[in-house]
Amino acid sequence: LGQMLFSYVCFETLRWQGIIVMPPFSWESMRILVPLALFYLTNVASALTALRLTSVPVYNVLKRMSPFPVMILDYVIRAQCFSIHVQLSVLAIVVGAVITGSGDLSFDSLGYFLAILSCVLQALYLVCASKGNDMGFNSNAIMYYNSVLSIPPLVIMVVLFEWEQLAGYKYWTESQFLFCLFCCVSMGSLLNYALFLCCSLNSALTTVVVGQLKGLISTALGFVLFTHVKMTWIGTMGLLLNTCGGALYAWVKYKEKNHRTTKEENKEKDKGKEKERLKAQDNRDPEDPTVRDNAIVVVRP
Repeated sequence: LGQMLFSYVCFETLRWQGIIVMPPFSWESMRILVPLALFYLTNVASALTALRLTSVPVYNVLKRMSPFPVMILDYVIRAQCFSIHVQLSVLAIVVGAVITGSGDLSFDSLGYFLAILSCVLQALYLVCASKGNDMGFNSNAIMYYNSVLSIPPLVIMVVLFEWEQLAGYKYWTESQFLFCLFCCVSMGSLLNYALFLCCSLNSALTTVVVGQLKGLISTALGFVLFTHVKMTWIGTMGLLLNTCGGALYAWVKYKEKNHRTTKEENKEKDKGKEKERLKAQDNRDPEDPTVRDNAIVVVRP
């Protein structure tokens, strides 16, 4: 709730100063933005619960299964097609996650279910964000309306389930706690903005895969800092396969972007050469024999 309020206040301040302009909110946009907020909130709830029930390395690997539902939903909702190399890299990511689960000695079925559910919910709200971009909403507008639509249900949940705990919390006046709270709220808002911005500039699938680079660091730290993590060699192989799949995806997208850029540059060069040829023809002397030879003579009866 604090994160959503912080984002709302920041965007309202920027809009009041005339720095940003928000597109109008319509019933047509609600069809995309309301599910976006709903999927976002349920994803956060399921992800936090899954993290509590599973180890950090296993949670990160399970979350790396997100590209698979994103790819499926992007195809169904937005008719996006992906190359065979992208599909193979996503397959490696998913298979690696499954192998990791088979080698996890601290297996928790509910934790695994919630982590996989979080993957699906994350895919849904990222695809909804991409659909919002298709409708003309930029990353600022998507994050702003996501905050606006998320605040009412969060307020209701806080009043119903957490009001007594918040009222009796004894550290509200502690400067260190307030500083940490501000850091968490502001960094969470910045993370959301970076996520929606990446989604608008690239795609939902790229956002998910690139965002998992942080999982490499947190997975390694999880093995070092949390001694209760138990993993067999099969689980370790799954981690490596999952990581290789993410690296393969990054390499494939890099090659595709370079290939697309080269094709666009060649197309621009061809257009430039064609313009120069036409311009040279226009500037030629009509008395030039080559011009007369190429002229079309129309004989009228």
